[in-house]
Amino acid sequence: LLRTQHASRQTLKGRVERVKDAKGIFGVNREMVKRFNKLTPIVVIDDVITTGSTMKEAMDTLEDAGFEKVYGLGLAH
Repeated sequence: LLRTQHASRQTLKGRVERVKDAKGIFGVNREMVKRFNKLTPIVVIDDVITTGSTMKEAMDTLEDAGFEKVYGLGLAH
């Protein structure tokens, strides 16, 4: 998973703005994707989940790349 865009800090934004800003911020390294079995479980770890928009975007990006078992883990909410 690669961060392709860096939006400004999310902490001072409302939910609608956070969701909008999270769209399209991740990509994948296609060469690395080829090395993994699509059934290999992938766990996305985020330090803080507020609205879940960043986590959802990360997981959606991995699922769009073909991974079938993508899970999210937040350390704080």
